[in-house]
Amino acid sequence: GNILNNNNFSGICLIDSNYNIISGNTAIYNKECGIILFQGIYNTISGNTANNNEYGIFLYNNSYNTISGNTLIGNDECIVEVNCQGNVIQDNDCTLTPSLNYLPIILIISTTIVGVSVFIVYKNRKKFRKPQQDLEFL
Repeated sequence: GNILNNNNFSGICLIDSNYNIISGNTAIYNKECGIILFQGIYNTISGNTANNNEYGIFLYNNSYNTISGNTLIGNDECIVEVNCQGNVIQDNDCTLTPSLNYLPIILIISTTIVGVSVFIVYKNRKKFRKPQQDLEFL
């Protein structure tokens, strides 16, 4: 396999390619995609590692491809399909990098209150009923 890293676009890019087997490659720290396919059919992408890219595997206008057994760790998105049909995507190891927008927030607040009295003041409403009319007094 090949090792493709730190590229400005993608590690592996196939355009209008059909019936290919992409296997045993490592595509890491690429600016956009580890592996990208534009307009292809019946390709097999298996046993690759595409880590720490924006997209691990990106498919655009592809049909009937098999994407399986790939390791996709630390990407912003694991596998993305746009305008695709009939692709088989299974048994890929996908662990996303958490975005700062989705990180859990842990907030610890320590408050000490000394010498505070709380008074609750309220008006008591009473209703009196006369047989012919209702009157309300505060």
